[in-house]
Amino acid sequence: MSLLSSEPHSVNVISPSRTRSLTTNVGTLNYVVPPATQIAVKCMLQMRGGNRVVNADGAAYPIDAVLYTTDLRVNVDDLILPVTPSQLAAFRFIVTSVMFKYKTNGEFDHVEIALSREAKV
Repeated sequence: MSLLSSEPHSVNVISPSRTRSLTTNVGTLNYVVPPATQIAVKCMLQMRGGNRVVNADGAAYPIDAVLYTTDLRVNVDDLILPVTPSQLAAFRFIVTSVMFKYKTNGEFDHVEIALSREAKV
């Protein structure tokens, strides 16, 4: 039985379009102009604080929420717009890390996604 047996919440996920300047090699993410895409994802969303160390250099990113889902379409830098629960609808989050979780027999179980608020209030 999956650890994530129900996905009671819903979010909209906006995947940005990515461009890179040929002269400066600086990348830009655009969440508005196509080909940015939006999908609906069923999930379980929890508000929690802390930091997540994501590389060998010790870079730490602040975590404001965690999203659990069985949907594999969510990626780093996606914009998360909660739909339900309605109390979280005022928040906007950026995906800082995506971690695939497996059962003890090696079978895929769910995805754990660390989120940071887009803007601190």
